Amino acid sequence: MEKNEIENLKNLKKLAAGYLKSTDPIGSKTKDLVTTIKLQSYFELSCVITDLLRLCILSLEEEEHKTAIDRKSGINVIIILEMVLQLFPREEFEFLSELNQLVFTDHDTIKE
Repeated sequence: MEKNEIENLKNLKKLAAGYLKSTDPIGSKTKDLVTTIKLQSYFELSCVITDLLRLCILSLEEEEHKTAIDRKSGINVIIILEMVLQLFPREEFEFLSELNQLVFTDHDTIKE
């Protein structure tokens, strides 16, 4: 490589290091990446997942109204998503959130 190309590559790596921070490699032997979503509690995570499922349901209902589909063929995704929403353990996530706060709270500040 020419000197100019090497300098450009170094500058590009410095620039990328400052901006490309939303994913990290899982390990050195894999090309998989991991990303972090910052949440305040397990309960907030459950709310986000629930809202995503509701968004999917609403989107599919809207699409269903636009096109007439033969109900005997294919999978009814709306029913499946509604069932997943009902099965989602929201109370357990709220419990985990409270448990997490209890476990990681400074015990000296807890009044008995």
